[in-house]
Amino acid sequence: MKAITALATRYGTDYEVGNVASGNTVDWIKGIYNKSIVYTYELRDIDQYGFLLPPEQIIPTGEETLDSIIAMIKETKTKKYGYEFDTMRCYNFHYVSSDMYINTI
Repeated sequence: MKAITALATRYGTDYEVGNVASGNTVDWIKGIYNKSIVYTYELRDIDQYGFLLPPEQIIPTGEETLDSIIAMIKETKTKKYGYEFDTMRCYNFHYVSSDMYINTI
């Protein structure tokens, strides 16, 4: 998945796919609005800062996230129906320890 590669490219952050949580807003939006692709991004954290990142992590987090969004948009233009991802899954991007987990629901 090119979006995952783009997330890791700029700063060399390691990313893995994982199912971190269910019953969240991603599930709700998919169920209520019947959307094919639903995803969320969470800030990188190692259970140290919660969602209040130290200032030195804010810009790198934004840059690598934007890189992945741009990669996703570019790739969707080349796919049937405009979808890059499996249309039956939802995706969450989670930073856990030194790894980024992408939750496929």
